[in-house]
Amino acid sequence: DQSGDREAIKEAKKMVKGLRDCSKTSCYALAYLASHATYHATVTAAEDGAEGNLIYAHLTHRMTRKIYKDFWRLHPLVRRWGESQVTRWRQQGYLIDPVAGRRRDFLDGENQNDLVNFPILAGEQGFHIPAMLEVVDRIPFGYAGANTGLVHDGHDSLTIECPEGDVDRVARVLQSAMTSEHKGVPLVCEVSVGPSMGALEDWSGG
Repeated sequence: DQSGDREAIKEAKKMVKGLRDCSKTSCYALAYLASHATYHATVTAAEDGAEGNLIYAHLTHRMTRKIYKDFWRLHPLVRRWGESQVTRWRQQGYLIDPVAGRRRDFLDGENQNDLVNFPILAGEQGFHIPAMLEVVDRIPFGYAGANTGLVHDGHDSLTIECPEGDVDRVARVLQSAMTSEHKGVPLVCEVSVGPSMGALEDWSGG
């Protein structure tokens, strides 16, 4: 029964995506040395993106504490790295963006969240801004009429409105511009397409 097989594959992909999204949410919060209280609040406030449903609202404090403790047990270098950023700022009075080399002095004084967030978010923008500029150059604002081209610039994503017949070209431009590497580490891009943000599907290449 091919329809049954397709439905099983669809459910399996949904489960894998759920686990991946939970892992991403966890890593995002804990990379900034979040306390368990902050981590719990962040995870249980995560939405599905399509309808705004709270996808992890069922997680109790006990369950998130288990994830929290396991993360730090398995990834002690993450905490060590975060603490090293605070130490470095105390020693030299500034931090440097690891990608574009921009300097920040933190004139408001020591704040652990700011100090740990800076190299992550600034480094991310070191990749994202050049990619965004390349996309805008190749897919100009209004290139196919009003409200086409770049319509949303997220911190690690770009949203393009385009005619249906131009989907594959636009997807290839996005994938090319947002795929790169840093010090031998590949940075890959996933492209989704659809008639609306609530009806996106993975683009497999056209």
